[in-house]
Order: sequence, then structure tokens, then C-alpha cells
Amino acid sequence: MYAYNKVTLTFISEMLLMAILIISLIISIKKRKKIRVLRFFPFYLGYFLFVFICGDISYFIAFKYNQKPIALTITSYTDYSSTLMEMMIFLHFFYSIIQNRIVKRSVPVIALCFSVFFFGALILDKFFPQGITERTQSRVYTIEAAILMSYSAYCLIEIIRNKIYQIKTLGPNFWISVGYFLFASGTLPYSIIEPLLRKKFPFLSTELYSLFYLFYIILFCFIIKAYMGKIENEQPFNCN
Repeated sequence: MYAYNKVTLTFISEMLLMAILIISLIISIKKRKKIRVLRFFPFYLGYFLFVFICGDISYFIAFKYNQKPIALTITSYTDYSSTLMEMMIFLHFFYSIIQNRIVKRSVPVIALCFSVFFFGALILDKFFPQGITERTQSRVYTIEAAILMSYSAYCLIEIIRNKIYQIKTLGPNFWISVGYFLFASGTLPYSIIEPLLRKKFPFLSTELYSLFYLFYIILFCFIIKAYMGKIENEQPFNCN
């Protein structure tokens, strides 16, 4: 009964995530020209949907045709590439809304350094080119989340400071920043301890991974809010 309930809960969370993802993608495409700072988010959401579908297809191939090596290659590369896509889209967003010269100039430097690290970790992975180990994926994601969480926290502080008396006018800048901050706050701790969990408590590690579904749902809901909320008077903020 416990196993059945666990499978049912996982299935429901996956379907809910898929539904919200599709809704957010449709909204982002329809409003892509109205909110310039979010103009690349349809690519991010579309690619995430592509990764999701590839994951389902790979599992089908693995169990239907007993081709687990092929399935591993598909899922590892699509999951890993989504980290770089997510990193660049959110870095572009933060670069667009930050005005402080020092912080703004750090964004392209961070993007370049992360790209070098990303491809370096890929090439040096012991399974390359057949696939990518979960340890490498976890390490790269941890660094990505820590970086983006730092920028989102910085932006949140400045947005709230500048609009402390105008909470009702908070727009896309705020909703995307708070959405990613909550997402990273929920998933980063797990990502840090994931190697230990996989080694000592593999079953617990698998169960806790469903947390990513929950926090992605939260993130996509905030993206929808960013598109559907007020967009007037939304300006980059000056943090000098």
C-alpha cells in the first residue's frame, strides 16, 4: 500500500508539473512581446518541456525495449543541458534588471566561468561520452543554484528597498526574483547532501528528489504571475 501511494503521489505531481509548465509556456508565448525582460523565458520553458518529454520517452525505451544504456544517455544529456539553459536565461534576466555597474559587470564574467566549468565537468566525467554521472550533474547544479540564488537575493533586497511603499506595483522583476529564490532555497540543501544520500540512503534519495517537482511547480507559478501581473512602471533598479 505504501509503495502504491508513493507511485500515485509521484504520478500526480508529475502530471501537475506538466500541466502548469504547459500553461506557463502558452502564456509566455502569447505575452513574449509585452514584457521585454522576459523575452527569453519561452525558450527556457519550451526546453524544459522538451527535457520532460525526453525523460518519459527514455524510460519507455528502457523498459519496453530493454535499452537502458540508450535511455541513460538521453536523460543524462538532456537533464545536464537544461542546467546551462536555465543558468543563461536567468543570468540574462538579472543582467537586464541590475543597474549597479560592479554587480552588472560580474554577470557576463560569471556566465563565462560557469560555461567553462560546465563543459569541463562534462568532458572530465568518467562516463563521457556515453553519459554523465549523477554526481557531476549534482555538483554543477549546486553551483548554478548557489550563483542564481545570490543574484535573486540581491535583486529582491533592492526591489523591496526601492518599492517598500509601493508593494502593489511590484512587477515581473520581483516575481521572477522571489520565485527563483524560493526554488533554490528548497532544492539547494537537497542538492548539497545528495551525494551522501545516494551513498548511504539510496531509497530516501529517490523519494526526496520529488521535492524538485514541488519547487518547480512553485517557480512556474511565479513565472505565470510575472506575466499576468502589473507591468507598468517596471524599471531596472539602480543600486549605486
